[in-house]
Amino acid sequence: AEMPIATVALSTWSLLRCRGLGQDVGTAAAADGDLGRVAAKRAVEVLSTLGTGRAQSPGASTAQCLCLANLASASPEAATSAAAGAPELAAQAARLAALGRHQQQVQWILRAFFAILASSKDALEGALEPSNTTVLSTTVLGVRAAADRDEAICLELFEQLLQLFARTERPETVAAELLRAEILPWLMRFSLKRSCACAAFCRVMDILAFSSGVLAGKPLLLRFLGQLIEAVRGQCKIPASDLWRNRRLTSAMNFIASLRLCPRSTALVAKGNAPDAGTRRPISTPAAAGLDLWFDLVDGSLPGGAPRSVRSAALRVLLAVASSDSPHAKAGIDAWPRLAQWLRGTRSAAECRRMTPREGILHRMAE
Repeated sequence: AEMPIATVALSTWSLLRCRGLGQDVGTAAAADGDLGRVAAKRAVEVLSTLGTGRAQSPGASTAQCLCLANLASASPEAATSAAAGAPELAAQAARLAALGRHQQQVQWILRAFFAILASSKDALEGALEPSNTTVLSTTVLGVRAAADRDEAICLELFEQLLQLFARTERPETVAAELLRAEILPWLMRFSLKRSCACAAFCRVMDILAFSSGVLAGKPLLLRFLGQLIEAVRGQCKIPASDLWRNRRLTSAMNFIASLRLCPRSTALVAKGNAPDAGTRRPISTPAAAGLDLWFDLVDGSLPGGAPRSVRSAALRVLLAVASSDSPHAKAGIDAWPRLAQWLRGTRSAAECRRMTPREGILHRMAE
């Protein structure tokens, strides 16, 4: 069966707009608004026939979602008008994910849905309107079970969440909603699974880095941070020539470096355990503590060495510790023997003594 002419025409216009054509046409915005409504309606209508036994043109559902995703990405006006169909798209994604037979369609629904939210501020605000559950949370929760068992859907979901964070002007609002809906805790648990693919792990770390502001100081973060540091130690035992090992290490350390470290989280990173709640006891001598892990990664002194990306990420972790509220972050350079040893090769002892650990690490990063 051939694709309906209306679908072909809509696909052509969507592709042209996605490539930046038609921007100088005075009626383009108004036309995009009407077409956004039509594209969302057609997509829902076609998707609703899947799994029901009703006949449809081959590839029609994918084509409609592609039209909608392209049009929404290219035109905020189209995305705003298409947002009215977002709840129906979320419902179709959950229905098809539960059936377990329409992986490709679920991926395209996610692309279209997140293109709408990322392109239109009004659409994102509507998807975050408080109720029993928001449209954004409904969509993610609807496909979560499928993402747990299907790597393709998992990667698509994480990629679209990451793109939403990167494109929105309000990442903290999105992060707060994901935390409220228990989606961030799920992402943390997912990343610690042995079966978690490297690509999925790296995307989760990036999402959590965008969410670091809302996670700051939460007991949830402290538990996860301790588990993640143990995972980093485990990865260090793998030969440095392993590309996936290096990518995991870099992503994990970039996430740790993105955090606003409180005294307890600083203790986890620097020593491997946190002080008792309600106390602000200083970390013991860093040379005898967990800081040696990060220094070993910077030095490349682990078996097989470490590539530049891993060494740079480890330096960022050390800088995060030195910039934190920990008492040792404000101590002199002599409290960081490994760092002092680095600097003495190019600077006098007097210069080193005048430096704080933060200044010393910045000097090291500049070399």
